[in-house]
Amino acid sequence: MKFCLGCWLCCILLSCPPGFASAAAPAGLAPTEHTPADHTAAASTPVNHTPVNHAPADHKPVNHKPVNHAPADRTPANSAPVQWYVRDWPPFNIQQGPAAGSGSYDLMLRLLVAAMPQFQHQVHLASLVKRQQLMQSNKAHCVFGVLKSPEREQQMWFSDIAFYSPALKVVARADHPLWQQMPAAGGINLQALLQLPWTGMLEYKRRYSAQVEQVAGQLLQVTDSANNLVALLKAGRADYIIEYPDRIAYLATEYPDLNLRYAPLQGEPAAVPVYAACQKTPDGRRHIDALNQALRQLKPTAEYQQAWLSGLSPLSQDELKAWAAQDAAFTPATPAIPAIQAH
Repeated sequence: MKFCLGCWLCCILLSCPPGFASAAAPAGLAPTEHTPADHTAAASTPVNHTPVNHAPADHKPVNHKPVNHAPADRTPANSAPVQWYVRDWPPFNIQQGPAAGSGSYDLMLRLLVAAMPQFQHQVHLASLVKRQQLMQSNKAHCVFGVLKSPEREQQMWFSDIAFYSPALKVVARADHPLWQQMPAAGGINLQALLQLPWTGMLEYKRRYSAQVEQVAGQLLQVTDSANNLVALLKAGRADYIIEYPDRIAYLATEYPDLNLRYAPLQGEPAAVPVYAACQKTPDGRRHIDALNQALRQLKPTAEYQQAWLSGLSPLSQDELKAWAAQDAAFTPATPAIPAIQAH
């Protein structure tokens, strides 16, 4: 399935419906799958995340045709189009319904495409499994919003850090006895949690942090595209979920009577770096080089940062802003103050 990125670029120049371009229109200019550096999560008390409801549940996909976004005389010689493969994974990627294109990953990718007019761009809708298969194949393609791993680096060129994501959390019903036996202050010890007679759950075929991947076989693994993880939690299929908090908060909007609590995992950072990646081909190398140049221009801007934080809870936004403040690439350059001539 292919989508029209011309519509995205028009939204940058024209006024778009509320929710679609709310993070791409402000003046100033922009999750998985995430592997963090070795940091220790700060002590935290579980909190409720306030979700943003992007779209009604009863929506249908709309077919789009690929659009050539670059004039022929500006396309690098012998360079193939950038083939983007995206999944429908609200609130980060929203590919269906009236809110299509308004996910945070969608908005950032739209800005990056606009900053790379020398290439043609085509967007294809793909399942998580399809994207994983592509990353293990020789088919030329690019993905946005993925984690880096040694296995993936054998097949893919990775960009500079595109943005940061909130770390994985343990999520359970607020009244579950887990919270009495596993104090959340300082984070949940995953190994200790696995010793208790409760069932944990996560999405099948995803890339997780190293400590989660080591124990994934001990957890119930489900296909997220066919199952609402919160619905399974509510039905008692599992006692807790390991997932990104804003993803769970979005899914929980269908169950307003369900009270959830969140807690960090010990050994996880407050935020994890996320990347774009392209297949290891000569064109893929050129695409990544152009992406890095676009990222250097966009990351310090208000428009890109508003796109990045779009739809996240206030807590997640605060955590990510604090984390990004330590990364000079996200900090606007301070104009040099001219020296004052002595008289």
